[in-house]
Amino acid sequence: MSLIILQPSKRKTVRKTDVFLEGELTVGNIKQLSKEVLEVFERFDIVTFYLKNVQQLDLSCIQLLHYINESFKDKGKKITVSCQLSDDLNALIRNSGYAGWLLN
Repeated sequence: MSLIILQPSKRKTVRKTDVFLEGELTVGNIKQLSKEVLEVFERFDIVTFYLKNVQQLDLSCIQLLHYINESFKDKGKKITVSCQLSDDLNALIRNSGYAGWLLN
């Protein structure tokens, strides 16, 4: 079962997609999530991640998103992240030191 939902741009001249990440974004799913996200970047240059309806989130997922952001922006890819998370999950992000990047 896929952890991500893609919503590609309808414009044929733009390689852009929205990626919705939902459910359990934890170390138990990180291998599958990493594989699926890397496949997205083979097809698209502009990617917006939306984290919503997330029941569980741990640092492995946050670190993966940060790694992807740093790795692919050097290759000309544009990545943005939008989070709609519970107060507890927002606190996790703030305490992990990634708030400046994820919660803007």
